[in-house]
Amino acid sequence: MKNRVVYLRSSSPYKANEINLAVAFQSATGVSNHCGDQDYPGNKPFSEPESVNIKYLVEKLQPRLVAYVSVHSYSQVILIPWSYSKDLPKPPNFNETLRIGRVMASAMEVRHGKVYRTGQAPDVLGYAPSGTSQDWVMKAVPGIFAVCIELRPAAFGNFTFEDFLLEEEQIVPTAEEYFDGLVAMAKELQLI
Repeated sequence: MKNRVVYLRSSSPYKANEINLAVAFQSATGVSNHCGDQDYPGNKPFSEPESVNIKYLVEKLQPRLVAYVSVHSYSQVILIPWSYSKDLPKPPNFNETLRIGRVMASAMEVRHGKVYRTGQAPDVLGYAPSGTSQDWVMKAVPGIFAVCIELRPAAFGNFTFEDFLLEEEQIVPTAEEYFDGLVAMAKELQLI
């Protein structure tokens, strides 16, 4: 999720921060220091109003919060913590989060046949983004179900800014898949 902040000293046509990377958790690696890059998180953790508001809501709702879903495009993946490294000890509820993520992916595939891969970012994306909101939420609210869903289209090769623009005829089917995944998630969380 990018915002539209303007950097006065930047010549880049893409002046925005990646809000999902702008939180205060392992935010020093795997991101860019150049505001024109796709993975620029801002000049410091929680530097943007959007990420500050996410932090405020999570902290306010923490006693009742059971799930956190960060929604983005694109890649057709469900990312589970930790995103910044697969070599560290797994979160305490890693196996349950992975299982529910896979249930969500299966439910999302049923309606339109689109496959969503599930796992940690280094495994399914091939790189380890740091400072992600789902990682921060997992740390702030231990035991929570926290994932990032990257919706359509599937990623092939190098990322481009144009790939973030979903074709109009894919909008409703993508929303239907997402809804099916949320329903499956809610049913699984009720059983815990």
